[in-house]
Amino acid sequence: MDTESKLFLAKINDLIRIRDLRNIPKFSGFLSPFEATIIENSVRYSNCRFFGGYSDAERRIFGALPDYVTEPLEEFPIVALKFEYRKVDVLSHRDFLGSFMATGISRDKIGDICVGEGFAIAFVASEISEYLIEQIVKIGRVGVLVKSIPINSVNDYLKHPKTVSLNFTVSSLRLDAVLSGLVGCSRNKSECYISEGKVFVNSFEVTKPTKQIKAGDYITLRGTGKFLIVACNGVSKKGREIITAEKYI
Repeated sequence: MDTESKLFLAKINDLIRIRDLRNIPKFSGFLSPFEATIIENSVRYSNCRFFGGYSDAERRIFGALPDYVTEPLEEFPIVALKFEYRKVDVLSHRDFLGSFMATGISRDKIGDICVGEGFAIAFVASEISEYLIEQIVKIGRVGVLVKSIPINSVNDYLKHPKTVSLNFTVSSLRLDAVLSGLVGCSRNKSECYISEGKVFVNSFEVTKPTKQIKAGDYITLRGTGKFLIVACNGVSKKGREIITAEKYI
């Protein structure tokens, strides 16, 4: 484990230690999927939760909670902000994130940003929610109206991510072979992506093309997209591995 990861884990363990000493809830900022995976694989903890504001959140907060907490999700310092604008105006996740960061807010105060037609839902740390409501009147050049909404109402606005089904065969379940099937490139090209640090499996960067892939793995190619390996369906008559996958769009 590198030095940066060790320092990150030390901060998480400090949260748990303070929770135990003072018997109060302690929370991290919004974590990347990679950071959350580090905690899940390295920290032994009890009565701790991850929550990002809704069930499918990618960026989540880690909470170390005292035993007396009976409704843990209500304790998380997360506010859902709804941004409304004209449906003819097209805004992206990048547009919203850029506008937030331009106010000087650090990335760990901002969770998922879910963009729809004429609206977006942003999950932010409660300490900055009023500031954003007061400061954000435009996203790029598009005027927006901002208000907070109850966390338990966000599912009324959010849709499940769209996916496209992929079916293909590969010579083996090695990462380089599977990646080439997912993105439609040569094995040599997929090896380049891997060696350049652009490929992640279950949120971990993988630099070895020989890693074996299995059903349930998430593969991300930076700049291209995210994929789920739904099933490895055995071997074809020609001796090739049959794979069913989904691409998030």
